[in-house]
Amino acid sequence: MTGQRSGLVACFCEINPKISWKHCMIHKNSFVAKKNAPDLHETLNICANVVNFIKSCALNFLVLRKMCEEMESTHAQLLLHTEVPWLSRRRVLSRLFEFKDEVKCFL
Repeated sequence: MTGQRSGLVACFCEINPKISWKHCMIHKNSFVAKKNAPDLHETLNICANVVNFIKSCALNFLVLRKMCEEMESTHAQLLLHTEVPWLSRRRVLSRLFEFKDEVKCFL
């Protein structure tokens, strides 16, 4: 029904070859965010790099956890960033914002 060779997608591609087709709502949201909000996308990339830097090495992770305990933070770890799930990005940004003082001291 929505096949790329003989379905709805093929009909749309005949009319406009530049059309982009995504198979689920999560991918659509991710695609739109990348194309329409470059500032937000850049911010997400920076946050993902910070989180991935901390999570990439066990020593970094342990040092951050110890700092959080000493600073009496409400949380003791960061959430991992994933590329597609939109809700995951919101949670990662929220947690990173809660940890902003600890991460600033760590970096």
